[in-house]
Amino acid sequence: MAKGIAVVFSIDPDLCEACGACVLICPTGAIFISEKDIEFSVIDPDKCQGCGVCAIVCPNGAVKEKLNEP
Repeated sequence: MAKGIAVVFSIDPDLCEACGACVLICPTGAIFISEKDIEFSVIDPDKCQGCGVCAIVCPNGAVKEKLNEP
């Protein structure tokens, strides 16, 4: 997990529609669309800086804040 930050974000695949808004806005390139049977966005916790812009732009509220466990 990302080191030195208290908060990272994750995406609820049940709410995500893979619209790509979070992928486009992420300043660190931490988000990508999965290529499994059902498409949804995924956040790489090692790249997430905890800025939260993905949560702001998500039209479905699929991006959730979670505490970074050391």
